[in-house]
Amino acid sequence: MITEKAQIKDLLGVHKYVDVAAALGITPAAVSAWPDVLSQRHIDWAVGAAVRMKALEVVKQGESNGDSHEQGKARTERGETHCGDPEVADG
Repeated sequence: MITEKAQIKDLLGVHKYVDVAAALGITPAAVSAWPDVLSQRHIDWAVGAAVRMKALEVVKQGESNGDSHEQGKARTERGETHCGDPEVADG
């Protein structure tokens, strides 16, 4: 579990706090003002950034594998999940 500011770099796969700041959409000064032992809010913020970064990576990989944004959108409009199965409605 992430509890320290230094661990955020590993989580995000970066080497500098300036890169952490860029991933979070804040200034490097804001990151340097964070305490060494993070609050839950800071941890959640960093984990959210990591999830977004991974999601973007997956989208880019899909596009490089020939799966365009338009193809994904068409599947969504047809009610298909990522594996091609129709979504099951709750209720």
